[in-house]
Order: sequence, then C-alpha cells, then structure tokens
Amino acid sequence: MKQKNWREKMNQSEPGDPAQILVVDDSPGSLKLLTDILSKPGYLVRPAPSGRLALRSVDVEIPDLILLDVIMPDLDGYEVCRQLKGNPNTVSIPVIFISSLEEPADRVKGFDAGGVDFITKPFQSEEILARIHTHLSLYRLQKQMQAQNVLLEEQIQERKKNEEELKRYHKNLEEMVRERTDELDQFFSLTLDLLCILTRDGKFIRLNPAWESDLGYPLQDILSHKYLDFVHPDDLEQTLEMGKRAVSGRITSFVNRYRHRDGSYRWLEWSSIPSGNRIFASARDITERKNVENSLHYARKKLNLLNHVAFSDIQNYVFSLTGFLDLHQELVTDSKQAYYLENERKAVDKILRSLNFAKMYQDMGIKPPVWHDVSQTFLYAISHLDFLQYNREIQVNGLEIYTDPLLEMVFYILAENVVKYAHSATTVRLSYEISPEGCILVFEDNGVGIETDLKEKIFEQWYGEQKGMGLFLSREILAITGLSIREIGKPGSGARFEILVPHMMFRQVISNDE
Repeated sequence: MKQKNWREKMNQSEPGDPAQILVVDDSPGSLKLLTDILSKPGYLVRPAPSGRLALRSVDVEIPDLILLDVIMPDLDGYEVCRQLKGNPNTVSIPVIFISSLEEPADRVKGFDAGGVDFITKPFQSEEILARIHTHLSLYRLQKQMQAQNVLLEEQIQERKKNEEELKRYHKNLEEMVRERTDELDQFFSLTLDLLCILTRDGKFIRLNPAWESDLGYPLQDILSHKYLDFVHPDDLEQTLEMGKRAVSGRITSFVNRYRHRDGSYRWLEWSSIPSGNRIFASARDITERKNVENSLHYARKKLNLLNHVAFSDIQNYVFSLTGFLDLHQELVTDSKQAYYLENERKAVDKILRSLNFAKMYQDMGIKPPVWHDVSQTFLYAISHLDFLQYNREIQVNGLEIYTDPLLEMVFYILAENVVKYAHSATTVRLSYEISPEGCILVFEDNGVGIETDLKEKIFEQWYGEQKGMGLFLSREILAITGLSIREIGKPGSGARFEILVPHMMFRQVISNDE
C-alpha cells in the first residue's frame, strides 16, 4: 500500500494540482488556525494532533508537505522527522518545523533531523504561505527532476542497448561484407576467363590474373594502357561500335583479336555490361575454337566447291534431258509412248526437286551459328514475298537468337506458307514469351489453320508433294542449334507455330533508356 501511494504521488507532478499538507500539532487551537490559513488558498489540509497519528497518516497517503510542531508529548517533532527521513518512501517529503523555541541550537537540531525550514511562533499567515509555496515549488521541481532523471536513465539504457545492437549489427554486416568481398576477390582471381573493370573511356581499372597468363603481359603493363591499345587494327571499327553500345547502356557481346606479348593475336569472345560510370567485361580465349572453325570452313569450302561442280553438271544433264524429252514429245503420236514419256518427265522433275532440296540441305550448318536480331531477320525474310496485304504485328523488339545463319530461310518458309495456303488470313503476328524451358517464339496467322491429324505430318519431307519439304527444312535448320518447332493452332482459327529456344541461346538486348 505504501509503495503504491508513493508511486501515485510521484506521478502527481503537475503544478496546478492542489497540494496536500499534513499539519501536526498537539494544540487544538494551533491546529485549527493553521488549517484555516492553509485552506483559504486551496491547499488540501490533513490535521494530525500527535506525532504517532502523523506517521500513521503518512503510511496511508503521502502528503506533499508536512508542517510539524517540535514540542509534543510522547513523540516530539524531531523524532517524527527522523523517522520520516529514515523511510525511503517518505525521505523526500519537505518538513517545516513550527515552534516557539528561538535558540539557534533548536534550529540546528531541526535541520539535522531533516527539516527544510524552521518557523518561530507566533507566526504570520503570509510568512507561512510564502514559505510553503516556496518549498512546494522546490519539492515539485525536485519530483519533476527525479522523474526526468528516471526517464533519462531509461533512455540512456535504451540507447546503450540500441548502440550495442547497432555495434553487433555493424560487426555482422562488416563480417558479411568481408566474406562476400573475399569470395568475389577469390572468384575474380581464380576464374579462367579474363575479367576487367573499365572506365567509360576505355581505361583499365582492375584486371584478374588470367590476363597475365593468357596474354603474357604483366598486369601493371596492361593497366597502364587503354583497352583499344591491344585490339587488332582490322577489328578496331567493330570494337569501337560495340564500345559505343556499352556506353549507351546496352549489354554487348562480340569477338575480336587481342595482341599477345609475343606479337601474335588471340581471339577473344567478349561480354560487357555498363553500371554507373563503369563497364564490367569478361572475355574468353576462343583461339583454338577459331582455328578449328577455320579448318572446318576451309574443308567445307572445298566440299561445297566439289558439290557445286557436281550439282551444276547433273543440273545441266537434267536440263539437256528435259530438252530432249520436249523434242521427243513433239514426235510421239502413239498414246502408249506418250504415257511412258510423261512418266519420264515426272521422274526428271523429281530428280530436279531432289537436287534443289539437296542444294538447300547442304547449306545447313555450313556456317557457325550467329546472333540474329529476330525482328530484322523476319523483315528481311518477308521482303522477298508479296506481304503488303497482311497486317503485321511484330512484338519481338530487343530479342536475339543464337542459331544457324539460315534462320531467315525458316521465317521465309513460314511466311510463304501463309501466302500459298492461308488464303483467308489478314493478320500475321510474331511474338515471344519466356517459359521455364526457354524462350517460345510464336508465328501465327488468322487463317483457316491446320487440321489436328496433320500437325505433325506437315513436317515430313515429302508430305503433299512440295508442301512438306519447306517445313521439313525449317525443322532441320532449327535442330542444328537445338531449337525445335511445332504447330499447335486451333483448326479454323489460324495456324500457330511455336519455336522453342533453349536458355543460353537467346537474349533480350534492351537499352537502359527503354
């Protein structure tokens, strides 16, 4: 109960609250006089006729101030004050002694007991009120300061706790940053690819050790030069163009030749990405691959020359045979001979178609795959057809595919089939979507579509005479680099061809401004 009252009174710190004053005097007349004096200004007065009753009253409720008579029977004012000051719950209550004693020693004794003031009888009401007002103000100020100190101490402890947590957080963060930095440094140092960081004007900022092992120069020698200083003269123009694309905020990939310390040149395949005022780039030495490609190219060139000569000779023989058949047809009058002659002509036509098919088929895979801008490649393909009557919806901006150079032929075959067979079509759409398997490139029209039982047959080599050869070629061309094609359109609603491009075989080249 004592503790509760004490806490409640400690919270009553507003200056406007009426103060409670405990008046202790064994004289009924003095007790009444003091009660009347203090009640007029609005104080809440609690009279107590003895010291023991005063202590009990304080146990029930803590007053804001005590007026205490010195000379009382049984328990004098000094002893009452000493007991109050010995109790932690009442130690801070201001006690003003009232006495007829005038000796300095009596005053000293009162102050030693814990009193804050000493008023001598007879007293003036104005004096008592003035002194009470002063000590109440000091008491309330003291309580406010105590409360503020408690709050300040709590804030200090909370701040210390937060600072400790912040220190631990910073320590953990620094440790994480250090670990990640060490991991990145280790990756940067141990990777076999050439990694570098450049300024936008081509100055090297950082290189990994692979530069020294691959090109033979000490790293400091390379760092003292610009990127273009090592590029083969014949590759400068292309490299400058790729550099402009990188500076403009686009991801770039290209191949060039880079000078080795021994004076030779190494083929490097580059990928770069801009970030802020820096360009991050990686390069892989593909010299051996290039040498193999060049050897294969030379062998293919010889084979193609041989095939071309053989094809030209056979084609000339077929043309000659066709001419003789035409002459013979003019001389034949017998129906049976005419029947045999017509079959011979059909056989020659099939030979010619087979030659043309073989010529197209042998071109597949001759050249290495390249990155195609899908939108541009499609536009080139349809430029060979009468395609103006179709509404074209091309939604593949920024998409590039790594596949055989004959991708244009694939688009040409798909578009040609629309012209030949989708007579009711008015719109052709080329779009793409990303799936877990890769990129799905979609070519569709709003014609009559393809019957369900024909969706796979149309990719057979000789389906419907010449009809299937084109789609057969399309599938074969795409398969060279792991791409596939299928038709899944709804019959009556148009054809829908889907080309699945695996991951790593496509990219979305988008400028930072887009």
